Amino acid sequence: MIKTALVTGASRGIGRASALALATAGAQVLVHYSRGASEAEAVVAEIRKAGGRADAVGRERQLRRRENSLLTNAPTATGSSTP
Repeated sequence: MIKTALVTGASRGIGRASALALATAGAQVLVHYSRGASEAEAVVAEIRKAGGRADAVGRERQLRRRENSLLTNAPTATGSSTP
């Protein structure tokens, strides 16, 4: 069974390091970003280049919408039917 990790702030710093470590450990990683879309895509590309599974998930403008969007879109990004 593949584990999925949602890493917030994963486009740089500690979030990036966490996303890379989780991918190395075998997790599918959802790379969440607030403003760093290109940096998040670079992290996704790095994970995929190493043979891992990853997708970028951007922030929403409103917090409630953001929470709902993350929970709603996570299954789509991971290919599963439930969050």
